[in-house]
Amino acid sequence: MTGLSSLYSRLQQTTITNLLKYGQPITLVQQGPSSYDPTQGKNTATQTLYVGQGALVDFSLSSPSVTTVRGTEIQQGDKRLFLGLNATLNGAPVAMPMPQTDDQIIDSNGVVYSIEASTTIDPSGATPVVHECHVRGVSTT
Repeated sequence: MTGLSSLYSRLQQTTITNLLKYGQPITLVQQGPSSYDPTQGKNTATQTLYVGQGALVDFSLSSPSVTTVRGTEIQQGDKRLFLGLNATLNGAPVAMPMPQTDDQIIDSNGVVYSIEASTTIDPSGATPVVHECHVRGVSTT
């Protein structure tokens, strides 16, 4: 198993290198619990911002025959996001959490996407390589 473990570690490092070289900064916005703000008289949600590196790819280019991902229908304009496992939180290095369906991502151009489905690619079950997400642009109107 040591040989496979070494292979998966190299795959993980190659993925990180390629995302840094060819990807873009991605911000994962995780919604936290809301708290009551007596000065505003309402509940406000907290957000945690993780900054990492990722690559957005059109589904039509990467998987032209796929129509659903994990039970979610692919719509025109949807993208696949390959999100690295390293991130920063308030400037400190941390592990990038797996995005959830109530999270959003923001790309380097400020475009906001909702998470429709996500998984972590981990062929060995012990060495995660990258998070893969089905994302959809969020309307700003």
